[in-house]
Amino acid sequence: PSRPPSPKSPLEIQEVLRQDEDTETGVRAGLCRMFIDMASTSQSAPELPLQLEEHEFEVRLKILHVENVKIFKDFGERNDLFVRVRYKSIDMQGEEIKEYRVTQTHKWANTEASWNELFTFKLTGLASCTKIELALLDQDALSAHDLVYDPQVLNCDHLASHTYYNWRENKPHEGIALQETITFDTWPRKGKVVGGGLPCFQCCRRRAANAGISTKFDKSFFAKLHVQLEIVPVEYALEEPVEQGAFAPPKDRLSMQMLATNPMKTAKVMLGPKLYRQARLSIGGFV
Repeated sequence: PSRPPSPKSPLEIQEVLRQDEDTETGVRAGLCRMFIDMASTSQSAPELPLQLEEHEFEVRLKILHVENVKIFKDFGERNDLFVRVRYKSIDMQGEEIKEYRVTQTHKWANTEASWNELFTFKLTGLASCTKIELALLDQDALSAHDLVYDPQVLNCDHLASHTYYNWRENKPHEGIALQETITFDTWPRKGKVVGGGLPCFQCCRRRAANAGISTKFDKSFFAKLHVQLEIVPVEYALEEPVEQGAFAPPKDRLSMQMLATNPMKTAKVMLGPKLYRQARLSIGGFV
């Protein structure tokens, strides 16, 4: 026997949109569940559904290392490289939380750099927007720091929502950090953005050619920053506290120990890959 049709749910579900700062278009931020009930003035109002509760969370971001850096600001194919971190969160009342962090500087960095640093940020759930902007910069002592690649944004909305609803349902925290790889695919050059994609029309190609900008999609110049991201309830953060700063020694930093144990690698770091190859060829030809 066939079943009768189930009664329709009184709940209406509509998407909640927010305006994206970059594109100025509506971006899905969540779902709004609502219902409409009609009753006489003599009847008592029905009970309201369960309201969303605000709760404190902690965002934990680990900056690990970057590889395949091909844009250099200093002589000898090197950068004094550090990571700039800008955190932004907007709660359901529209209150913003902004925090700023920087890593230590990896001096004499060629194509790779390492930090192994941890940063924590405050999050009030359920937030309407949570994101982290990451940028690679070359440190200068006498002038402003140079932007090596254009900043990239790590969106945390999905992870924040997942952690919030797990807390609402009294599920234990999983304690697993997400492994994320941030790809830097554009970089500034003489006030212009280079790389990242193809121009849309032939006129754009002509403008790029006149400006001396390549229109090829060259992925060999893309740098990849490896990070770990975790969002934990405040109760878990109090039970398992962490300290901000370095959690492990960074790798391949120029030091006296490297000079004593690996002089060839030290020479490659100080000269840069290109000059190091030329020096080896010159010595080999002389011998």
